[in-house]
Amino acid sequence: MHQPSPSRSSLPLADLSRYACRWPVNDAKPAELHLFCGQRTEGTKPYCKAHCLLAYRKRGAETDAA
Repeated sequence: MHQPSPSRSSLPLADLSRYACRWPVNDAKPAELHLFCGQRTEGTKPYCKAHCLLAYRKRGAETDAA
């Protein structure tokens, strides 16, 4: 799956507010800073709208598109 690149809103976990998207946006190695999306979350989900679409798919949706 395509991993989005960090954007200006990317934040470390410690800096995320309660309503900030927790989708990881970098491929941090051990001892490197892990960054997360940081956009406003969708309802009670831990992700923004764009990342909810990636995270919450109906079963078979990936194979149906092939």
